[in-house]
Amino acid sequence: MNTNKNKFMCESVRLCRFLYGLGFDKESIQQDNREKWLFDRSPELQESLDFYFLMRKKLRDKQERMNNEENKICVQSVRETI
Repeated sequence: MNTNKNKFMCESVRLCRFLYGLGFDKESIQQDNREKWLFDRSPELQESLDFYFLMRKKLRDKQERMNNEENKICVQSVRETI
C-alpha cells in the first residue's frame, strides 16, 4: 500500500488516461496483480479531478433526464392508443 500522502493513486483506466492526457506525470506500480498509476498531488491535479467528476455527474444527470422524458413520451403515446 502506498503511504505517501503526496501521491494520488489512480485505479480507473479512464481517469488515469484523462490525467495523463492532460500532461500529469505518472508512476506505475503493481498492487494486487493490477497496475495502478500514481500522480503527484497538486492544486492543478485537484482542479482536474474536480472537473472530471463534475462533468461525469453532469452528463449522467442529463442522460437520466433524457431517459425520463423518453419514458414519459412512451407512456403518453401508449395511453393515446388505448
